[in-house]
Amino acid sequence: MTESTPVKVKHIVRFDDIDCEVCVEGLYKNNRRQHVIQLYVADTEQNRSRSDADTCSPGDPFATASLCVPGYPFGYKETAIKDYSENRGIFDALINAKIVEKTEFDVLVNLMPVPVARILI
Repeated sequence: MTESTPVKVKHIVRFDDIDCEVCVEGLYKNNRRQHVIQLYVADTEQNRSRSDADTCSPGDPFATASLCVPGYPFGYKETAIKDYSENRGIFDALINAKIVEKTEFDVLVNLMPVPVARILI
């Protein structure tokens, strides 16, 4: 997915009732202006107390919040957020946790508008 060495910045967001560590992990190979945002299961009391805690362990990949959009001219610290299908609600979770803010732009991906966000962390 990325060719640069990941630079992990720890911030926690709750998405789909799982506490996740948010990591900004470099740039997409197919768009060197676009950041990758990955969520990993966090080591929190909330996650340890879940009845299904044995199915997701701290550090496990949980979701990729960003969506690669080749050729789109992203600005500084901008990326597209996949907020549909299995990621429905992730954009609001990231905004509420002050991880990203919405820009005035959407980009069309397969005729679906995808929000462009500015990364705040």
